[in-house]
Amino acid sequence: MRSSVNEDDKGGIERQNTDLIDFVIANNLIVAEEYVDEGVSGNTINRPAINQLRADLEKEIFDVVLIYDPTILARTLILYQVLLDDFASHKIETLFVTAPKPVTDEEILIDRMKMVFTEYQDCLRIKNSASRQIY
Repeated sequence: MRSSVNEDDKGGIERQNTDLIDFVIANNLIVAEEYVDEGVSGNTINRPAINQLRADLEKEIFDVVLIYDPTILARTLILYQVLLDDFASHKIETLFVTAPKPVTDEEILIDRMKMVFTEYQDCLRIKNSASRQIY
């Protein structure tokens, strides 16, 4: 799906790709298509690969979307939920290499709270980098 643009985030792009391939093999999945948004922030839904993925939902060429980590799919809770709802409305299962699929209400709540914390971390990172700028 999408690799992190930050090399030290989640072990680097090569590690993510290796883990995705290992997951595919271990779970007997077949890769129908790959969607990669290199260098595009997960803070926006307007990303070339995400746009293509969403368009391909209508074509029914796959029944599972495999993503390395929820924070790679989206960096905000609202975008995350929009994309998960898009997949679910087309009966597409969403799987993540780094996180088990939340099933219970409590697991779903924890999953969504992790996204809130991710969004908060990004806000802090932006705030801290802006305060370090020299004028």
